[in-house]
Parts: sequence; C-alpha cells; structure tokens
Amino acid sequence: MRDLCASAQAAIVEVLVAKTVRAAKRLGVRCVTASGGVTRNRTLRQELGVACGKSALTLRLAEQNLCTDNAAMIGILAERQMLRGATPTPFDAEILATWDLGQHPS
Repeated sequence: MRDLCASAQAAIVEVLVAKTVRAAKRLGVRCVTASGGVTRNRTLRQELGVACGKSALTLRLAEQNLCTDNAAMIGILAERQMLRGATPTPFDAEILATWDLGQHPS
C-alpha cells in the first residue's frame, strides 16, 4: 500500500510540476506562485523548487500553515448558490475564469 501511494504521489507531482513550468514558459512569466491545500505537500514544494530553479523561474510558495483545503469554502458557496436558485453547473462544463462566485443569497 505504501508503494502504491508513493507511486501515485510521484506521478501526480510530476504532472503538476511539468504543467506548471510549461505554462509559465508559454505565458512568458518569470514567477510561479502556489497556494492551497495541495501546496502543503512537501514533495510538490521540493520538486517545484527544483524545476523552477532549472528553468530560471522565481518560485513563491505560501507558508505551509496558510495552505489549507478550500473544500469547506466551496461547499458553502454551493449552498448559497443553491439557496438563490442558481442552476447547477454540469460536470462536463468548461472552466471559465469569469465565473461569478461572489453572489450572496438575498
């Protein structure tokens, strides 16, 4: 079980790091930032540091004690959207950077 979990973690970290560095290069940014629950992972933090160093990217990570899971926040948001009668978003919907998440129920 430990080997399975370690292998899954290694695969996930590899993909996250590769996609992050590739996106930074494609967008021409020189600084990468990361926060949120997944950023608490020590291996991810370490591998992002190594990859950003090799690619001459500055890496800014939130302090680990500030990297928390946003599941409760998303759950409350979903409840508020439901209470105001919002139509649920289909699971296969495209992600939109302009989604209005700040509406509060009346």
